[in-house]
Amino acid sequence: MALLLAAACGCSGRGASSVPSAAVDGDEAAAALIAELDDDGNGAISQDEAKALPPLARAFAAYDPNRDGALAADEIAARLQQLYGPSVSLTAVQCSITQAGRPLSGAKVVFRPPAMLGDSVKTAEGTTDELGMAAPSLPEADLPERLKGAPLMYPGLYLVEVTHPQLKLPAKYNTATELGCEIDPAVRGGANVAFDLKP
Repeated sequence: MALLLAAACGCSGRGASSVPSAAVDGDEAAAALIAELDDDGNGAISQDEAKALPPLARAFAAYDPNRDGALAADEIAARLQQLYGPSVSLTAVQCSITQAGRPLSGAKVVFRPPAMLGDSVKTAEGTTDELGMAAPSLPEADLPERLKGAPLMYPGLYLVEVTHPQLKLPAKYNTATELGCEIDPAVRGGANVAFDLKP
């Protein structure tokens, strides 16, 4: 399974504040997450249940401030408000993709928000260079004129899908991805996320 090495991000200082924040209602999204993941019907999400949504499983501690091992609706809603609140805009992300420890060039990397968050958070994608680095971005159509061409995306929860035009990568990295991360807008300086793909 791939290893998420790090995830941190900050709001971009390049005029991204002119872009509307993602319109995610924390309470509604929390209810949708619990409806989707709460298999035992106790009204909360356990660590085992969170495994069905890789980005939530990776960032579980950030949603569990009382450290009781269960995510209640109010805890989830509070964290989502930090990620998608009205003061949060776009950020830059650097994503490293390696295969068995070696840089994987030419890979397409897609950051896809979970469906239960609605459609206001847009998918971002990029292609790795010879060092295995990608700078995922929103489509240019979703950026204002003065930011077109800038590699910017929204913070938040993402499923990550990796494909390659010449290599057949396992489904656990794309169509049935086990990769995920949370891009946190509270940490300034941009995001650094890394995945090492295993057979």
